[in-house]
Amino acid sequence: MTIRKQFTLAATATLFAIAGLLTLSGQDPDGGGGRGRPLTAYRPAVPGVHGLVTAGHPLAAMAGLQVLMKGGNAIDAAVAVGATLNMMEPQMNGVGGNGFMTIYEKKSGKVYSLGMTGAAPLALKASEMTPEKLDFGINAGVVPGNYGGYLTALQRFGTRSLAEVLVPAIDYAKNGYPIDPSLAAGIARSHAKLQEFPTTAKVFLPGGRPPTAGELFRIPTSPRPSRKPSKPSRPHAGVASPEPMPSRPPSTASTRAT
Repeated sequence: MTIRKQFTLAATATLFAIAGLLTLSGQDPDGGGGRGRPLTAYRPAVPGVHGLVTAGHPLAAMAGLQVLMKGGNAIDAAVAVGATLNMMEPQMNGVGGNGFMTIYEKKSGKVYSLGMTGAAPLALKASEMTPEKLDFGINAGVVPGNYGGYLTALQRFGTRSLAEVLVPAIDYAKNGYPIDPSLAAGIARSHAKLQEFPTTAKVFLPGGRPPTAGELFRIPTSPRPSRKPSKPSRPHAGVASPEPMPSRPPSTASTRAT
C-alpha cells in the first residue's frame, strides 16, 4: 500500500470518527451541558444478580440500592430514587412535578400503569394566564403529582414505610452533597429569576450567589414537609388486591391494570 493510500484511509477514518462524535453530541439539545456529562462518555455494562438500580444521578442510584440491600422491593427503591433526585436534579425530577410508573407484578403477571399527574389549581383563572405567567413562577406549576404517586405506589406495592425510603433523600438535604455541574450551571443561568422569589433564592442561592460545581449543597428546609406524613406505620406489604384502592393523598394518582 502506498503512502498516499494510507494517508487517505487514515483521513477517512478520522472524518468518520469526528462525524460520529458530532452525531452523538447533536442528540443532546444542550450539547451535553444539560447534565454536565457529555453523551460521548463510554459506560461499561453493569451486571447484577439480585437487582439493578439506574438513575439520572449516581447518588440517587445508590439510594435505591441501599433500600434493596435492606430488604426493600423495586417500588421501595424507585420511590427512594425519585425522592433523592429531588435533591440532585430538582429541575428535572421534583416531587412537585408530574410523572408515571409502569409496574410489572411478577406474581400475578399483570402490568399496572400509575398516573401521577397533578391537577391545575381550582382557583386558577385560565383566561388571565399569559405565556409569561405559565413559564415561570407559582402559576407554572400544578398541584404536586409525583408525591401523591409515591405514596400510592408504596401503599399498593411497597414493603417499606415512607419514613424508611426517604432516609437517603433527607440525609442529603440536611447534610449536603457535592453539587453536580449541570445543576450548578442551571442555577447560574436562572440567577436573576430565582432572586425574584425570596424563599426560592434562600434555597438555591446560598449566601446570595449560585453554588459552584463540587460545592457542598444543602436544602435544609426540604425535609420538614416530608416528616409529618412519614411517621405513620408501615403500609401493608405485598401485592395489589382486586378490591378498591385505599383512600389516597390529595392528587390525581391512579392505577390501571392491563
